[in-house]
Amino acid sequence: MTRHGLKYSSDSAIAKHCKVTQPFVSKIRKEIITVITHIQSNGNENEVETASTSAQEPASDLETENEKRIKYWRNKVKNLKARIAKLETKHSDPLIDAFHESACYFAREQGRPEPERLGDIVEAMKQLAGYLPD
Repeated sequence: MTRHGLKYSSDSAIAKHCKVTQPFVSKIRKEIITVITHIQSNGNENEVETASTSAQEPASDLETENEKRIKYWRNKVKNLKARIAKLETKHSDPLIDAFHESACYFAREQGRPEPERLGDIVEAMKQLAGYLPD
């Protein structure tokens, strides 16, 4: 953090600089401070090297962690979109069939050709409206 002049910056400023969330920076900073405090109380130089290495590398670790989170949420959204599409199809198909049957009935009653079945519920409703008697 000192290498980029961020040692005394707020967690929000660091998060903005690293393009991650503020809670994530707070968590990492707390872990780094805990390690450094432990090292200072023990006076072990080997641990100091480990701590300073950890303190210098979080930017790439933060980016990796952020990329993992983004990938996770993109997959969640993708799965939700697929589930919504499946539910819409499952629940709209019977309605589309009913609208089509009604449009065909009114077309026969009016001596008009039967319409083709549409796959979109909104278009099917519009189609039926075009065959409804005044």
